[in-house]
Amino acid sequence: MATVRTTARMKRRRRANANAISRGLGPILISLLAALVVLPTTIVAAVGLMPSLAAFMVDEDRPRYLFRSVLGMNLAALLPFLDRLWWHGNDVRLAATIIGDVYTWAAIYGASGIGWLLFFTMPSLLAGFRRFMAERRIEKLKATQAELKAEWGAAIPDGSEVVPEAAAGSAG
Repeated sequence: MATVRTTARMKRRRRANANAISRGLGPILISLLAALVVLPTTIVAAVGLMPSLAAFMVDEDRPRYLFRSVLGMNLAALLPFLDRLWWHGNDVRLAATIIGDVYTWAAIYGASGIGWLLFFTMPSLLAGFRRFMAERRIEKLKATQAELKAEWGAAIPDGSEVVPEAAAGSAG
């Protein structure tokens, strides 16, 4: 009786292992087959998307803004070369010609560099813009307050007794 249970257990384990292998290897095999079918595109895309791969490996923060900015610029620069490949035969010789062209490398890696630059400069530019807009809003509110004070008189406070949040936080 013990051997029958052991045999049944072994069969279940084999089936579970076979399912795990087929689940894990299935997408990989399909991807490899698809890559072989469109080999020239795979070659150009693999070489062209290296900066995005590097950004993915370097970017540890969620939601990976560095990777997103580099990938967007990288794809924008890569698509014209893939378009050229697709419209002119999609063969390996043309893929090698595209990859061997210095201007291809300059365009793809230059655009990826712009993606890195955007990632590093946009937060400070956006902060400056928001600060400018806040100061402009304060000026408009002060002008509106002055108009109301002129119309209503002393019933409208001038705001001098209001303590700014930054000063209140440092005083406490």
